[in-house]
Amino acid sequence: MLLLLFLGHIFLRKLNSTGNKWAHLPDIAQWLKEDDSKIGMTLLLLTAFALLIRIAYKFEEEEYKRQSLFQNIAIAVCIYLRHMSNGAVVKIPLYSSSGIYEVQIFWGIIAISLINYGYRVIRKIKHYTYNFMSIMVFFIINMWVRISAMLHQPYNVILLPMQIIVSSIINTVLRENDSLDRGVFLHYWLGNVFYFYQGNSNSLGSVNIAAGYVGLQSYMPFVTAVYLIINTYSAPVLAYFLLIYHWKMILKRIVHTNKCYIAWRLLTTTAYMFFIIFQLNHLFVLSVYLPKLLYEAMYTATMCCSALLMVIVIAVQHALIRFDDVHRCHICGTGLKNGHAFVQYLDNQA
Repeated sequence: MLLLLFLGHIFLRKLNSTGNKWAHLPDIAQWLKEDDSKIGMTLLLLTAFALLIRIAYKFEEEEYKRQSLFQNIAIAVCIYLRHMSNGAVVKIPLYSSSGIYEVQIFWGIIAISLINYGYRVIRKIKHYTYNFMSIMVFFIINMWVRISAMLHQPYNVILLPMQIIVSSIINTVLRENDSLDRGVFLHYWLGNVFYFYQGNSNSLGSVNIAAGYVGLQSYMPFVTAVYLIINTYSAPVLAYFLLIYHWKMILKRIVHTNKCYIAWRLLTTTAYMFFIIFQLNHLFVLSVYLPKLLYEAMYTATMCCSALLMVIVIAVQHALIRFDDVHRCHICGTGLKNGHAFVQYLDNQA
């Protein structure tokens, strides 16, 4: 397993050459973009789809596995047809499209998933309110991976299942020693590693502008900005959500994790701001240093929004527990406000 993981990282490192020292070197993505390499691009994309579908099927609840399987296959078909319209993968005979309708169908499936998960949440919390947190985190990861797969370049989709696999291995090793701090540190760096594997750098030229216009027929500034943020910072946000999911965190651990993430981001951004202040008279301050600061600032803002989302989820869980405490007791089954349910929840948090 470790050997396969090591070989996988070697492959991903060669996928996109990035950085000032290595950007000029040939990489796998450059070879896959050539017309003679469409078969290779297609096989890589199909492999990514197979891994994502298999992972989603494995972690899905038993009663929803078949439903999730059909949805993910439909999404994979939409993504493939979207890339086929751009000529990036092997074309299907007698089929032609601009790729707009496929993206619209994709968002239709996402809307159906939202309704489905809403029904599941309502159904689950009627019986056991503690399921709300795990269901919502799994839903967030599922949606994030699906949208990222749609926005990514076809050769970068493989990064999503590989990151999930690496995260799972890390958590399997660390949970034996209950090393949350190490898990937070490793997932923070895991997000950074796959961020650069995607081809991102400190230059604005590495931003995939095309991702901001996927499925759009007209210029929509807000939608374009959201698409670009999701595509660019897909890996760090996914690493954070995977950490929350695998550790099945309680309130105190989520707060601790959020503090660590935000502290590291603020430390990095603040340090770089001071560095730019000392370099204001530098000849390349606008072309070299400020783009890096923009990257860091957006990275920090994105992670703060992700942490805020988790805080909202846990706050809703608290509210559900309090509401359930008033109307129904988990211990005696009565509707009296006896405090049993909430006391039990607080004991679990401790």
